[in-house]
Amino acid sequence: MKSYLVPKISALLCLMAMWLMAQSDLAITVTNQNLGLVHETRQIDLKKGLNDYLLTDIPQQIDATSVLIESLKKSFLVLEQNYEYDLINVDKVLAKSIDQQIWVVDPALGKISGTLLASNGRYLMLLDEQQQLQIIPRNDKQKVLLKNYASQQDQFITRPTLVWKVKAEKSGSHEVGLTYLTRGLNWHADYVGKLNPDDSQLQLACWVTINNTSGKVYKNARLK
Repeated sequence: MKSYLVPKISALLCLMAMWLMAQSDLAITVTNQNLGLVHETRQIDLKKGLNDYLLTDIPQQIDATSVLIESLKKSFLVLEQNYEYDLINVDKVLAKSIDQQIWVVDPALGKISGTLLASNGRYLMLLDEQQQLQIIPRNDKQKVLLKNYASQQDQFITRPTLVWKVKAEKSGSHEVGLTYLTRGLNWHADYVGKLNPDDSQLQLACWVTINNTSGKVYKNARLK
């Protein structure tokens, strides 16, 4: 196993190094093992000093440990990177709304308002305006209204996001080279052969199909 792993890693590192030197806006190397290497150049806006920059236009299947970032004009430094992939859903919103005021609209119970004390997949527990503890079974016809969601929405993400802590030398637009691996890129070839009447020659045609299920559109990308 080790004798195969080392050459693959070495080849991959060399390939990534070559992409870092490339000047194209978007280029992709697609393997036939459901893996692709992407290099792109982007413009990002930063203010002078420390910035928290959110990069959202990334594949859902990105390998965050493979991300390489380069300031092409040496105008900023990435101090820290985090990958946020815990996407918003109903249970997460309710969990972060504990001790907040909510309204529950239920066809059988009517409208109930109060402070949310606990929530799980089956029940909501809230303290109503009469200081009575309400344990309400959850169902598909029930509506839950959150009063203070607007003040909490920064806590939730709707798509995978790279969060960079960046130190910039100046305010304005900065050019960044971004290289990463992502799953969900694959290709296969189909061949069709046709013999001439006396079977002495073969006409061969080949079609290559590229499948992209990575969760991102690569518009006008160069393929390698």
